[in-house]
Amino acid sequence: MAALQYTNPGLVATPGIQAFRVMSVLKAQNAVFRRGDFLQNVTTGSIVFPSPQGSMATTTPTAAVTTGTTTSSGAPAQFYYYYYTYTGSSNESLPSAEGTIYVPAGYEGTITVPSAGAPAAATGWSLYVGLVQGNEWQQVTGTGLGSAATIPYPLTNSIGANRAANDAHTNILGLAVDDYDVYYAPNQGSPGTSNRSPFGIDVTAPPSGFLEQYQAKVWLLSAGQRFEMSVLQPYPVAQFGTFGLLYESTGGANAFVADNTQTDKPLTYVGKVQGPTNPTYDSVGTNGDTGWRGIFTIASTAVLF
Repeated sequence: MAALQYTNPGLVATPGIQAFRVMSVLKAQNAVFRRGDFLQNVTTGSIVFPSPQGSMATTTPTAAVTTGTTTSSGAPAQFYYYYYTYTGSSNESLPSAEGTIYVPAGYEGTITVPSAGAPAAATGWSLYVGLVQGNEWQQVTGTGLGSAATIPYPLTNSIGANRAANDAHTNILGLAVDDYDVYYAPNQGSPGTSNRSPFGIDVTAPPSGFLEQYQAKVWLLSAGQRFEMSVLQPYPVAQFGTFGLLYESTGGANAFVADNTQTDKPLTYVGKVQGPTNPTYDSVGTNGDTGWRGIFTIASTAVLF
């Protein structure tokens, strides 16, 4: 009987599935994860898009905004895309052209839409902000014309990939290909100074792709795809069956393990990784061992794709 070291989950060959699929997805603001972590698509707040209606339904705002900053201790430097709409009683205009704002560390950004040039039905405006072009969501609404709206840090409303929560059983994307802070060298032989593409420039913005610093690459999981991971309970577990996800950090393990005591159990046990030893994961476990390696599939209701 031994307590084996927990190691990150990994994909295994699955009959009938031709290739492992990788997708780039938008990271959540301030996401933290490591290679092999389960990633979940997380919605924070409420996701609201413009709803042009009323007498301003065909109006496109063209007034130039004023940008600024307000102090916010602890806020890191941020770069945002934004647009605004005019609002009124049962009215909203089309979005303005997209703009960008760089906010230095220690500040939050502010945007002011002037009253000059606004239609008569406009009594205020709404601000939509996101980390990448084409992915802005409403952050502030009901601001008066000529008054400043502060871009909240972190964003109040957003969608993005982050490390899955314990007992996660919905919106699971798959396994992280890289650490959240992976660095790419800007040129061959040069040290990495920012999250850059391997070719020395940022990946283009949508629709072609996401800027490298705001994206996560994920090995997608689908129903039937097999993967292996450490198991919390000792081998053999009574009544093999379904398991839940647990992020185990005790002793610096920092890895997802299969746990049959979780409330929601989207993982189905397929079999044990054979051993007794494996060059990648060391011992795969025997009778009485905790941390042994099992093979699992995931329920179709738990995965996003």
